[in-house]
Amino acid sequence: GMSQPAVSNAVARLKVLFNDDLFSRYGRGIKPTARAYQLFGSVHQALQLIQNELPGSGFDPLKSERIFHICICSPLDTYLTSTIYNRIEKEAPNIHLVFSSALDKNIEHQLRYQETGFVVGYEEFKRPEFSCLPLFNDEMVLVASKNHPRIHLPLKETDIYIEEHAVVSLERYASFSQPWYDTPD
Repeated sequence: GMSQPAVSNAVARLKVLFNDDLFSRYGRGIKPTARAYQLFGSVHQALQLIQNELPGSGFDPLKSERIFHICICSPLDTYLTSTIYNRIEKEAPNIHLVFSSALDKNIEHQLRYQETGFVVGYEEFKRPEFSCLPLFNDEMVLVASKNHPRIHLPLKETDIYIEEHAVVSLERYASFSQPWYDTPD
């Protein structure tokens, strides 16, 4: 929402303030340098604290027009995306949601630099700058042939873990189970 001269002046003031080029030219615009990314977390946190104390800075879901980027890990995406979307549409009709799938390993970077606002997945982030909230407990389901030579009802959890083989299908990009195996073989 700023004019080009206003942005140029702000960038020039930041350059003097931090004694560093925080932005470099990129095409017809600018992009942050490594130093800018390094400062982002601290500066953003400080500005957020200030903004929270300003009068009228509370979040009103009925009036907000914010855009939230939500990353949902597979296989949760097929189950949760429509549920989240429908609930937000009812509670905050002007909010816009952008969903993505966590297919890359760079999700902590995306959270840190607010490229993604929320992640729904199986992995807990242990860093102090992230908050994790358990949403539910997932069930494990075993499907086996009725004629399986070793698996018979009643089946106990210990029966599953004494099996000596596993077949992993890595046909899909970013297989959900791939990280649990040493090698695809």
